Amino acid sequence: MEIECRIEEEGRDYRGFKNVTASGQACVEWRLLLNESQWKAFPDNSWEEIGNNCRNPDEKSQGLWCYTNPNNRSEWEFCNVEKCHDFAECKFDEVALGYKGSLRRTRTGKECRNGEYCRNPDRKPFGPWCFVDDTSWEYCDVPFCKKSTCYNGDGETYVGTTSLTESGYRCQRWDKQAPHSHSFYNSSYFPDATLSDASNYCRNPADSKDRPWCYVLSEELEWDYCELDRCENSCKTSDNGRDYMGNISISSSGGSCLRWDSVQNPIYRDINRFPDSSLEEASNYCRNPAGMSEGPFCLVQKDSNILIEFCDIPKCSDSSKTVEEAKHVVIIGVDGLHYDCYKEASGGVPNLLRMEKLGTSANNQARTVLHTVSGPSWTNILCSMDSDASGIHDNGWKPPYRGYTENISPTSGKNFHLPTMFSQAKSSDVTIRTAFFYSWPFLRFHASYGAPGTLDKEMRMSGASVYALDEWVVGNGTAYLKNVFDSTEKSLTFFYFDSIDVTGHTSGWCGEEYLKAIDNIDRIIGKILDTIDEEEKEEETLVILTSDHSGIFYGHGQMLDEVQRIPLLIKGPGVRKDAKFTLPISNGDLAPTAMSALGLKHNKFWVGNDLWEAYKQI
Repeated sequence: MEIECRIEEEGRDYRGFKNVTASGQACVEWRLLLNESQWKAFPDNSWEEIGNNCRNPDEKSQGLWCYTNPNNRSEWEFCNVEKCHDFAECKFDEVALGYKGSLRRTRTGKECRNGEYCRNPDRKPFGPWCFVDDTSWEYCDVPFCKKSTCYNGDGETYVGTTSLTESGYRCQRWDKQAPHSHSFYNSSYFPDATLSDASNYCRNPADSKDRPWCYVLSEELEWDYCELDRCENSCKTSDNGRDYMGNISISSSGGSCLRWDSVQNPIYRDINRFPDSSLEEASNYCRNPAGMSEGPFCLVQKDSNILIEFCDIPKCSDSSKTVEEAKHVVIIGVDGLHYDCYKEASGGVPNLLRMEKLGTSANNQARTVLHTVSGPSWTNILCSMDSDASGIHDNGWKPPYRGYTENISPTSGKNFHLPTMFSQAKSSDVTIRTAFFYSWPFLRFHASYGAPGTLDKEMRMSGASVYALDEWVVGNGTAYLKNVFDSTEKSLTFFYFDSIDVTGHTSGWCGEEYLKAIDNIDRIIGKILDTIDEEEKEEETLVILTSDHSGIFYGHGQMLDEVQRIPLLIKGPGVRKDAKFTLPISNGDLAPTAMSALGLKHNKFWVGNDLWEAYKQI
């Protein structure tokens, strides 16, 4: 996020987020009134970055401005954006490469040569300096800027400059991988414009923890929370948040909120509906004047429409948590397992029934994505994102960047990798051990190939029969489980088996060969359950079994309930035994459920629900 001031007199360099004119009029999006190619006149990289923010593309001498009517280019006004020199006579860090203040005197009181300003073009370690004659230079005494000392919500939008942790450690720069490597290598995780802008400041990238933190410059400790307090009124005390008086002004999708006094709807102009003393005080902050049960919201302009978007405001206290945390989560994914016919197998599927008896089953309530195609279905399982959210609609991983379309929502750009349960687990707790055992090549895009640094153990096998591959997966996976149970506090392990789906395609779903394949996969599932029991970890291991789709005749992909209906079984700590879910659930609910079981945060882009909430309805 850029500093909210203009360095140049005309503000040509300004890339901030001021989107209200000097008279209080809301700005409209530039792209509504300009030609597609005209964004090149702006300092931004795209129309999305420009948005409806104040800019000066035609270099008006009076400074920044914006259009105020989406249908008339003659209606525009100037914006009131202060010049940086008016209040930025300070540095945000010791080196202060970005200092552009007006100081012209050194620490010893000497005047800078030829009226030059104190600057630091060559990265001197103690900040800005200047020449005092033709051969000598001295440091300047530039004070540190007043630092933001509080954060809103869970700190995901915090853009202050604190870089010291609670334990007194200095923070590591986010654009560096030393002394600690990490997976936050994309600016989309941050509220800042670039990783360089995030510097070594305390942040909560991708909503990965419950408050701002950073990696630290220490070999003894990897990361630590920062010495920051939550801002007053940064949470809601009731479910609908009618009392919320904080200053969050960004919707949960990242949209910039409009000022309440800029819209004409009488509901939004009735001050009696606000906790504030005036609409001016309510500004463009998230509020709930309509009393919506979903909580505080704001008005966001999208193209020529003004939309309601809800805000991510946390409860001030959460005493409703019902999750009993697990130390380990094991997910068993069986491709193409038919819900209605697996119990017809001649072997009696003792291990699937064992899962049902010792845990909770879907009771005909679980569904996969509408397409019933493996690519989007496994993406929903691993990333808790349906096809509209992920951009994955078939088994192809398409350009321009590893499967993304240019405009998919809500990933904020083609270079943002899909948030898998592995990457979310790692970003929430770097000590957790993550592992993925699989054979289908598509899944590598959700593993280290597509999201490097998110897996501690990854094994993919090819070139053998699907039955041999499944044996290889369970053999290596159970050996790994024995090791990880002995050596770590928490782990997330995913098994993928392909033989059921291949048999369905070659011999037909629910036919004789298909039922034999189910007997075989039941035996394999038993190996995993037996390993957990033999290691005496059944009381601290959550086991989830699911599938990506069912099938009919020799295929799937149809929008039929029989093909969408899937098995979903869950057992372990906190799970009711021999119980049935009564509410509709999705295989996209597995990632949030796994994170809750491990005591980790959910990813803000996930669309699935937490199955622990479904227990309240059993």
